[in-house]
Amino acid sequence: VEPDFVNLSHSYSFKPNQIFEVKLPNQRLHSYKTKDIFSNFKKGLYQVEQKYLDYFNNTRNSFQIKKRMGLNYFPTHLDYALLIGRLEDKEENFSIINKYITSNNLSLELITYDELLIKYQRIYKRVQRFNLNLK
Repeated sequence: VEPDFVNLSHSYSFKPNQIFEVKLPNQRLHSYKTKDIFSNFKKGLYQVEQKYLDYFNNTRNSFQIKKRMGLNYFPTHLDYALLIGRLEDKEENFSIINKYITSNNLSLELITYDELLIKYQRIYKRVQRFNLNLK
């Protein structure tokens, strides 16, 4: 099992490490015609909830996890995220998507490419405001 992206938190951060499954920004979350969740969205959810959750919560994999993540400890708590689609699609179909996630008891953060861009623009502005050297 190899996640698409691992976001290791800093020692001073309150947030745990995050495991990301990354899909394309043009992959939609919901079909307007059939009123159903798209299969690529379901596949991404499955990868996060089944493959990653099972693998990263199994202590038998601790040596490999520590080695691959570059950690000297076995992470006991990880957050899981699915990066897919656009914000407009998520907002328009929020109730359907949220209902699907909660009814299947999924515990992950759904992030769109637009939300990711907004977040990092905000971080960049904060760094600029404090005149920090990014080199």
